[in-house]
Amino acid sequence: MRYIIMANGAATRWGNYLGVPKHLARVGEETLLERTVRLVGAASPDAEVVISAHDERYRVKGARFYTPLRNDYEIDRFVLELLDEPCCFLYGDACYTPEAIDTICAAGGSSDLLFFGSSSRIFAVKVFAPEVAASLLRDLRAEIEEGSIPDCKGWQLYHRYLGMPLEGKAIGDDYVLIEDGTTDFNTPSEYEAYLGNR
Repeated sequence: MRYIIMANGAATRWGNYLGVPKHLARVGEETLLERTVRLVGAASPDAEVVISAHDERYRVKGARFYTPLRNDYEIDRFVLELLDEPCCFLYGDACYTPEAIDTICAAGGSSDLLFFGSSSRIFAVKVFAPEVAASLLRDLRAEIEEGSIPDCKGWQLYHRYLGMPLEGKAIGDDYVLIEDGTTDFNTPSEYEAYLGNR
């Protein structure tokens, strides 16, 4: 399976803390991107790992670098042109535990899409039916362009997939809870709190 690490965010809340984008923040001896590439490689040695980004600094050994055709909206991080086969979208600013990556990589099932996360954050979207995901993404993007919704993140994709209202963070079917210390870093304070708790 193809694992796409989405690393195209503007990171405005990170504010170039420590002089690097948040995707290059270090946890131990490696950056977040290096860590995710390593963990996916260990959990699924035959996986194709792709880093989707416009920043050349995000090239990592063991992953193919891909520059998406679009980067206008947050929803564009779910790269439509890479939905030509089953795949899994991972977040480039997430610090995954090995157990979380093992869970994500091992998951199968009969769902078209399977979402992974905590009660407040989505950490991965596994796509078993690319045509279903592509249709959802195209429809949501069209709604953004026409102004009926402001933008779309993982939660809105999940809610649309289940036919739920787009607002909020309600959890229904096709969601795997990961409450194991996996987190993401949007702000310097989240990063420092994580390092302080290790």
